[in-house]
Amino acid sequence: KSIEWIRHKKKTSKSEMCHLHVHSEFSLLDGVPLTETIANRAAALGHESVALTDHGYLHGLYKHNRDCKEAGIKPIFGVESYFCDDNTKKDNITYHLILIASNDAGWTNLLKINSLAGRDGFYRKPRTDYKTLYEYNEGIICLSGCYKSPVSYHFGPEGRDVSQAVVAMKNMKDIFGDRFYNEVMQIGWEDYDWVMPECVEIASEHGIKA
Repeated sequence: KSIEWIRHKKKTSKSEMCHLHVHSEFSLLDGVPLTETIANRAAALGHESVALTDHGYLHGLYKHNRDCKEAGIKPIFGVESYFCDDNTKKDNITYHLILIASNDAGWTNLLKINSLAGRDGFYRKPRTDYKTLYEYNEGIICLSGCYKSPVSYHFGPEGRDVSQAVVAMKNMKDIFGDRFYNEVMQIGWEDYDWVMPECVEIASEHGIKA
């Protein structure tokens, strides 16, 4: 569709929906669409904004910003961070965590977190940890992440340990306060769909919104 058609469609059909966990071609072996495709599709659906949260890096955000502005919608900047308890340890235990900048301070801190993950925390992947998030969380919204998050993973059959999930929830809430949300998605994956109701229930018990 042409940009003119997309802008007309946006004016006549608005939607409160906003995707906050999105991968582009900059998420190797995972993301499929071009940043331009993401922006144009969101605009065509009447969305007023869309996030880009590629795996581990911020490489696509320049194009995401340009393409969203051309499509007439608001770009949201984020990353699906590789997270571990302590990034000085050399092991393969990593989880996924969505970090989104909500203002200028958040953008500055997102850059800092990602730089430290690559410089100081790299072990096969750029990793961030609790210490870094405690220091540089201002202006950042945190979503618990996908099935491989430090929360959801411990509700599933592979890493079942609800006590560990609760610890992760409490730690993230301690860091981010009401800027921490329990991420929920419906993707037609039986293992993930099975754990979601329990995950949402326990998060709600601890005052964490979806």
